[in-house]
Amino acid sequence: MSRAIFIVIFALTCLTFLTEAVLKSYYIQCKDSPNSSSNIRSLSITNCNTPPCLLKKGTTVSVEEVFSVNKDISKLKTRVFAKTDYGIFPFLSVNNQDACPNIYNMNDTKAECPLRANGIYKYKNEFFIYRFYPNVEVTVTWKLIEEVNQNKSNVISCFEVDARIKI
Repeated sequence: MSRAIFIVIFALTCLTFLTEAVLKSYYIQCKDSPNSSSNIRSLSITNCNTPPCLLKKGTTVSVEEVFSVNKDISKLKTRVFAKTDYGIFPFLSVNNQDACPNIYNMNDTKAECPLRANGIYKYKNEFFIYRFYPNVEVTVTWKLIEEVNQNKSNVISCFEVDARIKI
């Protein structure tokens, strides 16, 4: 009897962990995102709970990322690309933009830059899915880049998510 109870409890525990892993795995942290300087704590994308995320043409998609930093950061820019079978293309409305105006404290007050070491912040942004984008499956790569100087930058956070652009 106790062995049967143990097996049932073990199976339920495994199922719980697997369910959480599947629900949280619609994005991955990029390979070039350093573990030592950033930690993505949570991510939400409009109407995206499982991949591929639907990016409907003519709509605006919201992104909210909660992340931590372990060093002071004075300047942040976005690098947002769609990888397709035909190449890598920037998302025009958000790529290479100043990310500092989109940084918030955890109580939703504006934080902007500089970010302080050991801080936890929210990055909130929106991007428009232009009608001229092709109907295509993509992998969206979204980076927050620290600009050290003209010749040097560091990846502060980076995630990738599979998506489908459609009408």
